[in-house]
Parts: sequence; C-alpha cells; structure tokens
Amino acid sequence: MNRPKAEIEGLLSLFREKLNDIKINQEVLTKNKIRIKFIGDIHLLKDPELRVLLIDLMKATETYDEYELNICVAYSSTVELKSALSNMPTDTSYENLHLDVPSSVDVVIRTSGEIRLSDFLMWQVKLRH
Repeated sequence: MNRPKAEIEGLLSLFREKLNDIKINQEVLTKNKIRIKFIGDIHLLKDPELRVLLIDLMKATETYDEYELNICVAYSSTVELKSALSNMPTDTSYENLHLDVPSSVDVVIRTSGEIRLSDFLMWQVKLRH
C-alpha cells in the first residue's frame, strides 16, 4: 500500500460503499450463486468494520458454487509465496524452484517480446521493474 494517504482513504471509502451495496442487495449473489473471496491479508486493513464486512460477505456466500468473484485486498504475490513457503517442510528451499537462484534476478530478457512480468519468474524477479 504505497499510495498517498488521501488516495487510500478515497479508495477504501468507495470500496466500503460498494461492498455495503452488495450486502444490501445480496439477492443477486444468491440468485446467481456467486461466491465472493477476498484474497490478501485483510488484517492489514486498519478499519475493523471493513474487515468484518469482508468476512461477513465471504461467510454469506461460501456455499455458492456457480461463479466466484475474487477481489484482491492488501495483496502481494511475494507475501503470498513467502507465506506458502514458510508453511512447507523445512527441507523445501530454492532448489525446488525451477530456477535455483537464492537471490533476486537483476535482468530479465523475454524473447517473446512481452514487457510485463506478471506470473513470470514471480519469486525470482520480485521488486524488479
């Protein structure tokens, strides 16, 4: 969350407003069996009412299975990977990644011509632009 404070507050206010609209009009979710999942560390959100709203929406829709709406909140793929790796057996290490490099990669050349790095050596190129 490296945005200016005013921008974060504005986005969270809009987010809260729209989530309250969804909660009030849950019949659309029920009719279409739409499950809502918030992906990320919602505990990083400082507003306890917003956290409760997220949890309530997930619980209210957890049995729906026709569609799934995934919303990233306070999400980082690096944090996700670190969390996943920290919960793995201790003998799991960089050797188990396809590219056995214990530090960040400095340069990536993609011969396909792609400029973006999303989902490409995600762990190895973290924080590279």
